[in-house]
Amino acid sequence: MTTKHWVKGEIAENLRNLLEDIAGVTVDVLAPPESVSIWERLRGPGYPRPQLMWDGDNLVAFLYKRGVGRVTHALRITFDVGLSTNDAEFCRCLVSTFLGDVESAYETASWTILTSSRVARALAMFTGIPMAYDLLRLVEDSMNLTYEGAPFRYVAVFLDSIEKLATLDSDPFVALAEPLEAEDALLRQKWIRSVLGSKPLAVVITTAKKKRKHVVGLLNYSTLSSKGSGAMYAPHESLRPLQSLLGERNMAIMASPCGDIFVMLGTGMVFQKSQGKWCYLNYERVHIVLSKLLAGEDVDPVGKWNFIVCVLQMSLNLSFERHGALITIPDRDDELGLLVPDAADPERPNRTLRESVVGLNILDGAARSLIAGAATVDGTIVLSKRGKVLDVACMVPRPSQEKLLAVVGKSTGKTFEGARSTAAWNASIFGTSIKISEDGPLTIYRHGQCLMHLGVQA
Repeated sequence: MTTKHWVKGEIAENLRNLLEDIAGVTVDVLAPPESVSIWERLRGPGYPRPQLMWDGDNLVAFLYKRGVGRVTHALRITFDVGLSTNDAEFCRCLVSTFLGDVESAYETASWTILTSSRVARALAMFTGIPMAYDLLRLVEDSMNLTYEGAPFRYVAVFLDSIEKLATLDSDPFVALAEPLEAEDALLRQKWIRSVLGSKPLAVVITTAKKKRKHVVGLLNYSTLSSKGSGAMYAPHESLRPLQSLLGERNMAIMASPCGDIFVMLGTGMVFQKSQGKWCYLNYERVHIVLSKLLAGEDVDPVGKWNFIVCVLQMSLNLSFERHGALITIPDRDDELGLLVPDAADPERPNRTLRESVVGLNILDGAARSLIAGAATVDGTIVLSKRGKVLDVACMVPRPSQEKLLAVVGKSTGKTFEGARSTAAWNASIFGTSIKISEDGPLTIYRHGQCLMHLGVQA
């Protein structure tokens, strides 16, 4: 590979696409003069050839051919809601893995193979768990197996020590009479597939030894408490108790009923592979965005916090279960009649359901399951900022020209390929809407703008 490949910018564009697709960041490819200026400013005696550096609230990745004494391009990586140390470290692993592949295999027959495994290798580097990449491949291989015609779907917990399991209440851990080599257990022992099935059981695998991984027992994670977990969210609320077990060097991998792979780390970070693509599910980022959108003088901070947690976890549950839904949170409750014109019509569709659910509050644990079920019915569920259901299973028409002019500055609306996306945009004219796709991703709209997307991009 010659220097011209770096200078032309094609490598910079490839890295930009990787970071934006996987990490959910905004990346700007800087012109060579600005790149050189930042390179000279940031690198010091300890960083003669930096790959990734902090620059205020942003990260900067530098591209240069090994052995060449100058930088060709720099990429400014921006996190719109703040940059954490874990976010920066994961980006560093992505950049390092990508640049290593470029140096060894760019424009060769191996490039396609490396591209398909790049994110998994970066994730393995990030976890610091020995043989993490091999563990991910093992889970993917085992998902191709079936038992009595059903795909093998399960949860695996990888722990560097099982001593903590002995201190848990209710004795949820059952040790095997003798440890089984992990590959043998997951690929060849049929009884493992039968016992795990769709039950809330996890297979526990030790990672203390660098070259060998053993299944040492089964864990009933439904009896665990989520107290003490540093993470507010999980791909599904039934998985949150597992977070309480995961230290910095531990992880849990789930092969979901829908065929996705979720990797949960003790830091609270979650990664998903869906439809052959990986992405970082930054739940904290979504929480911060919703906190800003739903701010208001008439909502107390504790109530708002609890409301956001309930709404977001319900959305994640629906996403995990692959139930499409639309949640609308208007800025003003008194605009319900404009948002849903038939809200007071005695002959409205789904009247019985709507009259039964209206008035329930998502903050009420007893009512939450019913509200989540009602949210899956065609239409939108409308919630006040205090969590009260204002309407459900109702259609959102195009807002009036006057409303559109006042909010987006023009009298014409937007039409999308999907009916739910169009409804989400229409609803967002009145406040905030959260669209949960039947394929899993979440999209947040606000006042006619798409603000963020969580999940694998189609």
